[in-house]
This record gives sequence, structure tokens and C-alpha cells, in this order.
Amino acid sequence: MKLKNSLMADILKTIVSFLVFQSFIYGIFAVLFRFRYEFNIWFYGVTILYHFLLFLFLIAMKDNFYLEKNKLMLKRLNIPNILTIFRLSSIPTALFLFLSYDNPLLGVFIIIFLTVIFLTDLLDGTLARKFNEITRIGRYMDSISDYLIIFTTAIVFLLSGLIPLWFFVLLIFRLFLQAGGMGIILLKKGSVDPETSFLGKASVFAVMVLFVLEIFKLIQVPYIGDTSFIMVCEYITGIIISISLVEKFIFLSKRLL
Repeated sequence: MKLKNSLMADILKTIVSFLVFQSFIYGIFAVLFRFRYEFNIWFYGVTILYHFLLFLFLIAMKDNFYLEKNKLMLKRLNIPNILTIFRLSSIPTALFLFLSYDNPLLGVFIIIFLTVIFLTDLLDGTLARKFNEITRIGRYMDSISDYLIIFTTAIVFLLSGLIPLWFFVLLIFRLFLQAGGMGIILLKKGSVDPETSFLGKASVFAVMVLFVLEIFKLIQVPYIGDTSFIMVCEYITGIIISISLVEKFIFLSKRLL
């Protein structure tokens, strides 16, 4: 009980800290680029609600905060978990910054912010493996954060005309195959292991890189933001997603048999 109480206190402290940090970061941009007052109210309302729901989710998953190597419960969050929670915490900020875009300089800051978010996706897993601190909850949060970031960004990019409809449909189909398949396994077997594969990680990485390049296109960066170059990158990423989709379909079929 003491372990879980100390863990829950650490989760609360981490969520509140990231809520304050995200609010501060957004506030700086809101002042510098003079975002609309009504838009700012929406951001802070959504961000507070989002972090509250994130806290409830983590508390509901408290029994999964253990090291996979020895099943020992964590007394407090480890560094990989904190990095993953930061990535989840950053989603509303990234979304509202992009929706506020009306200045090439803001676009540069959005690229930097997204790059930091995407780098944490590489760093948390690397640290967890290096120091043998892989946790059950870490696997869940890593998958959820990846797909949540991709899903929300894809919708915004489609509405903004940055990605073509075919790419959006392919990407969403891949995401729903993952979510739907895991849901069916959960209902059928009562539990589900958040397994990842090389192709799965490769497709996530390719999509995240493409999203950064799409913003380069938006702010018209020479060469790297060239429309023809971005189009080629979209097709390459689409091929990677398609191969990953086939692999995931085969994997889910075997698990359901």
C-alpha cells in the first residue's frame, strides 16, 4: 500500500509539473505571437481537462507500474516513464500551436517543439533498455503516445491541406487496425501484451519525420521543403506503412486463431 501511495503521489506531482510547464510554454508563444484571447481560453481549458484525464488513466493503470525483469513495483516513476508522460503531456500544446500558425517564425518553433517530442520517443525506449528499466506501463504508454500523436497530427494536417487524402486514409486504417485488433484480443483473451516490431517502429518513425518535413513545406524552406521532395517522402512513407499494415494483419490473425 505504501509503495502504491508513494507512486500515486509521484504521478500526481509529475502530471501537475507538466501541466504547469505546458501552460508556461504556450503562454510564452501566446504573448509573442498575440494569439486570440478566446483561443487561449480554449487551450487552457482543454489542457487542464486532458491532464486530469491522463492522471486518472495512470492511476487506473497503477498495477502495471512494475519492472518486467523482476515484477517489482516502482516506488516512483523512472526516467523513461517520465519522458513518455512528457510526450503525452505535449500533445495539446503542439496541436494548439499548429492551429495558431500564421507566421513562419512560429512554424520554426513548432518544428523544434515537435522534434523534441519525437526524440523522446527514441530516448525513452533506449534508456529503458540500456538500464534494464522496462516497465509494463511503459509499453502501454509508448504505444498510446505514438498513435495519439500521429492520429491528432494527421487530422490537423489533412484539414490544413498538408497531407493528401490517400495518405491520411492509409494511415488511419493502419491505426484502426492496431487499435481494433488489440481490442478484439483483449475481449477474447482478457489481456493484451503491447508488443512492438521493427516495422511498427519504423512506420511510426517515418511518419513523425514526414510530419516535420510537412511543416518545412508549409514555411517554404528551400530544398528540404520542396513540394516534389515532400511528395516522394509521402510515397516512401506510404510504402513503409503498407508493409507494416500487412505485417500487423498477419500478427493479429495468428493471435486470434
